[in-house]
Amino acid sequence: MIKILLLTFTLIFSSCMWENNSLTLIGVNDYGSAAASVSSVAIVNNQLVLTGAQLNGVTSVRITGPSNFNETFNIESKTSTNLIANGTKIISMALSGAFSLIISDARGAATFAITFDLTDDSVSTVKLQDGSVTAVKLNSMGAGMGQVLKFNGTTWMPGDLGGLTYAGSWDATGGSAPNAFPVSGEYYIVSVADVDVNFGDGEGPRDWAVSDWVVYNDTTSVWDKIDNASNMQSFNSRSGVVVPEVDDYTWAQI
Repeated sequence: MIKILLLTFTLIFSSCMWENNSLTLIGVNDYGSAAASVSSVAIVNNQLVLTGAQLNGVTSVRITGPSNFNETFNIESKTSTNLIANGTKIISMALSGAFSLIISDARGAATFAITFDLTDDSVSTVKLQDGSVTAVKLNSMGAGMGQVLKFNGTTWMPGDLGGLTYAGSWDATGGSAPNAFPVSGEYYIVSVADVDVNFGDGEGPRDWAVSDWVVYNDTTSVWDKIDNASNMQSFNSRSGVVVPEVDDYTWAQI
């Protein structure tokens, strides 16, 4: 099974997004003219850590890889056997291919083929610090007003939220639509009735009774009416609270 992990780590900050965890790179082979050599590479506490020989002469550290990945790291400290470097920006890399670690010193450059070791069970415990992902860092992915991000089985895509959303009561005597900037599925319940109300949306004047629903339809860009009034308008020419009377029904109607 091929493991693919999308890793985003911030090497420019001192705070540790990875807490006490680390990822180790394996499969090191060197070639080139640099005097320095590398025996192991690791990402520890958001820093790139090299172990090897004659590393105190290294002047440049760079990693290249799949999808045109090419990042240069700032050297923070170095000894003959150890070098620590930091990234210059937030780095995203898919750990699913062969990478090249390129170091340079006074004698030249050397390239080391490296791959990420994802067999360590500690990788599964890696997590983001609380509060590290804020609203300004989230991509809208093209979502419109009132839409949400839904997983389609492969990726996250914007879509409409199913069902209706109650937005409040509406006084029909105002003569205008409940909301000038509605979203799909938004509905209001009529609290005060009125007749011949025209929203100017091409539907013409309509009568609204208490408890009717006013639902916005983004497909037609109009407000739809759902007759939901519970009161009886009239019966046998009598309106209001209708009390049964003699002769309300004939034998033919029973």
